[in-house]
Parts: sequence; structure tokens; C-alpha cells
Amino acid sequence: MTAFDKDKITLSRKVIPNNCLRQARETRGWTQREVADAIGTTALAVGRWERGERRPQRFYWGKLCELFGTNAVELGLLPNSATKEAVSK
Repeated sequence: MTAFDKDKITLSRKVIPNNCLRQARETRGWTQREVADAIGTTALAVGRWERGERRPQRFYWGKLCELFGTNAVELGLLPNSATKEAVSK
């Protein structure tokens, strides 16, 4: 696979913001940095998750669920839940 092919694949992926995660954070009045510090990652990573640029690794799912006191579906961590939430807005 050439670099051009990789770019085409990257461009074809639809970016869907994770509004569930952002809303859960904002409802509690937390910053991305505060969430990041609580689960052992960076504010940059949390921002990427919220913007839909990346999805958290499964390692962080449990940490996020515990921190927010909810499940992966409610936080939009599963591909279908994030898609459904974005479409309904």
C-alpha cells in the first residue's frame, strides 16, 4: 500500500464527534485536562475523542465509565452509539 492509498483511506473515514462524552464532561463542569488527569491520559487525547478524530482504546473505556458513573453506550464509546447520537442531533 502506498502513502497515497493510506491518505485516501484516511480521507474516506467520516469524523463523527462524540457529543455524549463532551456533554457528560461539560455537565460536570470538568475540563478536558481534569478528565485526562483522572484517567491517566492527555487533554489532547480527550479532545480528539470528543471531536471524533480518534476513539479511546478499550483500556480507557472502563476508566471513563467509572469516572462518569455510566456505561460505554451512554458515553458514545461504541461505534454505533456515537453514530446514532450524532444522527439524532
